[in-house]
Amino acid sequence: MRTAMSFLSNETVARCVHRSGHSALITGVAVTLAALIGLTACATKTDQSATKEAMPSIAAAPAPPAATQKEPAPQTLANVGEFGENIYDAAKAGKWSEAQTKLTELKDAMKTSGATLSKSSEQQNKLQGLVASLDTSIGKKAESTTMRDANQVTLIVSELMASYQTNVPAEISRLDYDGRELEIWGHAHESAKLKETAADLRQTWDKVKPQVESHNGMAEAQKFSELVKDVERATTSASYQKLASQILDQVDKLEKLF
Repeated sequence: MRTAMSFLSNETVARCVHRSGHSALITGVAVTLAALIGLTACATKTDQSATKEAMPSIAAAPAPPAATQKEPAPQTLANVGEFGENIYDAAKAGKWSEAQTKLTELKDAMKTSGATLSKSSEQQNKLQGLVASLDTSIGKKAESTTMRDANQVTLIVSELMASYQTNVPAEISRLDYDGRELEIWGHAHESAKLKETAADLRQTWDKVKPQVESHNGMAEAQKFSELVKDVERATTSASYQKLASQILDQVDKLEKLF
């Protein structure tokens, strides 16, 4: 009886030990897994923190610089260009007394706009040279020379006006200049100059056309575009002169849009 009890006790003990060992193993594995999970989570948080610290802060993009506002065009400078055109028209009509009067006014306008012209000594020197030439050509009633020099005055002024704020774009004045150039070189039968003027007319018109259209000038823009094409197709001095008159008339209409 004691032997049997001992046997049963030992077997029971063995089972218990076996079960206990198995449970301990499971428990150990569970503890190990838990520890690994904890370590992994800790490492992940650490990596995330390190990543956040390592990432540079993204600064907001700087605001674009404000557009530079042009100064209003000086009236005295505009007067110089107007008097140049007046001299052109007077010489074309053979009104030499009027041409002389406008030249005097041109000289006065240049004096009062001295500060403006001094910003561009090269242009100022050109204007002074043209005024000296006009003094001579008007005195001699030299039509062609007077018209050419007077028109160059309007060109220089249109170039200077481009750096100022104007009601009418400076390019419109340039188109006016080109129209007069077609008259001058058509009369002189200078085909090379006529082609050169036609190219400048196209370039200037392509630049200012969007502004004309944006001022309710779709119809006028269409007419002027057709005139430019006609000038580009012209082959004779007579056709250039005829188109020059139409160009000048149409420029007057473009000016009124602004």
